[in-house]
Amino acid sequence: MDYYVSPQGKDANPGTRDAPLASIQKAIEVVKPGYSVILLGGAYHQTVSIEKSGSSEQGYITLRNAAGQTAILDGKGIELIEDGAISINNASYVRVTGLEIRNYHTSSEDVTPIGIHVSGSGSHIEIIANRIHDMGTHAGQQSGGGNAHGIAVYGNSTEPLNEIAIIQNELYNLKLGASEAMAINGNVDGFRVLQNIVHDNDNIGIDIIGFEGIAPNPVLDQARGGVIQENHVYHISSYGNPAYGNEYSAAGIYVDGGKDIKIVDNDLHDNDFGIELASEHAGGATSYIEVSLNRIYNNSAAGITLGGYDEDRGRTDHCVIAENQFIENNAKRMGYGEINLAFDTRNNELHNNYIQPNEDGLMITNEFTQNEGNNIDFNHYSSKDKSTWIWKGIEYEDFEAYQTGTGNDMHSDMS
Repeated sequence: MDYYVSPQGKDANPGTRDAPLASIQKAIEVVKPGYSVILLGGAYHQTVSIEKSGSSEQGYITLRNAAGQTAILDGKGIELIEDGAISINNASYVRVTGLEIRNYHTSSEDVTPIGIHVSGSGSHIEIIANRIHDMGTHAGQQSGGGNAHGIAVYGNSTEPLNEIAIIQNELYNLKLGASEAMAINGNVDGFRVLQNIVHDNDNIGIDIIGFEGIAPNPVLDQARGGVIQENHVYHISSYGNPAYGNEYSAAGIYVDGGKDIKIVDNDLHDNDFGIELASEHAGGATSYIEVSLNRIYNNSAAGITLGGYDEDRGRTDHCVIAENQFIENNAKRMGYGEINLAFDTRNNELHNNYIQPNEDGLMITNEFTQNEGNNIDFNHYSSKDKSTWIWKGIEYEDFEAYQTGTGNDMHSDMS
């Protein structure tokens, strides 16, 4: 049977709609696979831990709102624990849908507020149509800015998390410190991030991560095999975040050591960076990423940047950036091209993109000489006035001179 919960319920009740329980946790403990815990409208000052599974034969265990009602997990008055407002640990066939999560705050650098936290191993976990907002860390700069997430998926077991679906959620007004609104990290093999709206947060929007020591086996410590599609990510900036001070360093979508991922048909605008493909860990690589059919515009720095931000980072290799629109990025005139190649970029392909910079005219910037095997061609460049390409530290202000000097874009055109 389904179990109902209400802020006005009692745990002595049977958990029917007319006589609901008060504790979400109690309902989770008694619900069977194939059934739901249904939250009636109102605010719940609780946290929830799910450590049981449904199955392919019996169905999902579902935690959801009652149809047409707003069920809110509100952290006011809650002593935070590390696992999150809702935690799913070592479980499979679990679905969380239609909930609002807010007001889980801390000022402690030792506590990480998380809206929905998935960890351990397991498969077929769905996080759908939740609204997570106005929560996070308020640790100061002297504490490193603290950490928080809206949604975090941490594969910290020898067996992977897979078949993870994060769909149609909204994440906003999050104070994230050194962390991200949505993070998929460690031993995660197979995920879908679809049709989410991520906006007005003070660090990275969507981050796919590897090489941070999350997974026990270093060989598997790399989120992989995913699709990031049809998301809208905007107003993401680290400026003013105590962990970063006055730096504009947050990407709308960041792959930091992930591999085998498709980033397709997303809208990214008014962030610090649109997309970043890099590895922050020396010796690690972000690799085999496809970035295609995205609309990337009006971001403060580059539309897309590849490679480590300094020579102590890892590399970016075998990535394909194709058929995207890069329009008037470098909005804060920070010296970045629409496309920026940073440290150690290898064997990447950039083709069939539409590239239209602002009046500064910075098409491609590449100040590092650690750049090999990259193929740039069949792009369309559109200039308002002047045009500049920087390749391995050499600046070109004429398209033909750039083609001749670099061998790039020999089949591209300029208007």
